[in-house]
Amino acid sequence: EWTANASIFYDQGPFSARVAYNYIGGFLETINGTIPQADQFWKERGQLDAQLRFRLTPAIELFVEGENLT
Repeated sequence: EWTANASIFYDQGPFSARVAYNYIGGFLETINGTIPQADQFWKERGQLDAQLRFRLTPAIELFVEGENLT
């Protein structure tokens, strides 16, 4: 029913950081025409992602990234 995204980020000099949360509400995935009780639904879920970056030189950047931390 609902989908939402929220992000917070910081970028100053060689350092940047980002945190994002994604929410996906429950929804119907598969309809079984012969057995209505066998319809398949996805449960609502949320996902938290984070990223840190540090630029050493214009050509070299270090980063760490975490996806689906929840």
